[in-house]
Amino acid sequence: HAVSAFCNAGFSLHAESMGAYANRPAALLVVCALVMVGGIGFLLSFELMGKLRPRRPHRLSLQARIVLAGSVLLWLGGTLFFLWSERDGALAGRHWDQRLLFAFFQSVTCRTAGFDVFPSSELSPVGGLGSILLMFVGAAPGSTGGGVKVSTLVMILLLLAAYFRGRRRVDLAGRSIPDSVLRESLAVLSAGLVLVLGGTVLLMLLDPVAGVDLERSGFEVVSAFATVGLS
Repeated sequence: HAVSAFCNAGFSLHAESMGAYANRPAALLVVCALVMVGGIGFLLSFELMGKLRPRRPHRLSLQARIVLAGSVLLWLGGTLFFLWSERDGALAGRHWDQRLLFAFFQSVTCRTAGFDVFPSSELSPVGGLGSILLMFVGAAPGSTGGGVKVSTLVMILLLLAAYFRGRRRVDLAGRSIPDSVLRESLAVLSAGLVLVLGGTVLLMLLDPVAGVDLERSGFEVVSAFATVGLS
């Protein structure tokens, strides 16, 4: 389970995945930590380790700061989202501390790892849509996870912000983002959307049993595209 978590594989020896540890928060937090380390990538991990050296402190690179800030916002934002969306759904009837733990676990593993503490079929429609979006974004560049990557999402958001503010350049932390980086981010996002939409349509056309429901078909396709493995 430790290797599966760090490599963001999501395989479990239990039929109910991490639901077998539902009443063992320490085990779930260890799994979350391994998933997070694997999901932020080796380069960022090495830079963070360098910050811990008292004699050789250094400033994180711009790429590292983008990935770290984006990852933290997605972890926290996803936790709050699932706490709200599943208050009458998958988290209903649970104690507040278990709700918080399960929401955080879902937010962390949904993007890359594919573990679950409750079946994905118990998610509300809005919870399922949120899971699809988190899976599509995925992990960081150079990590053990899939998706279009956190840095791609951040670049697109910065580009949109600059466009609506009437600016021709995209600046971040006193630096101008090269146009080539922005074009690459747009290409990655566009290619991901085309593959996901095309796969969803094909699944609905070619498999009348599994493809009856748009939400279910989209969930399965995005889970496969981002190598998450939730179903």
